[in-house]
Amino acid sequence: MGGHQILSEDEESVGRVRERLREAVGSHGRMLVSVIPSLQLLIGEQPAIDVEIGASAVQELYSRLFSHLVDVFSRYVTFPLF
Repeated sequence: MGGHQILSEDEESVGRVRERLREAVGSHGRMLVSVIPSLQLLIGEQPAIDVEIGASAVQELYSRLFSHLVDVFSRYVTFPLF
């Protein structure tokens, strides 16, 4: 998803995106890293998720996390990701 490209930007831009992403994913970053491994380059190692939830709750959480992810990229990344 452009993690490598974001990391090639200036440190201030990288820091801003990194902080916003960490805020957006909260304690559920591991879920997104499992689908988008390069995201770990930006948000760092993520702790395992200990909570077991039902399938519909997982789907809702993924939907919310991806929405937050897109929001951060649309607001703070100033170049095409793809």
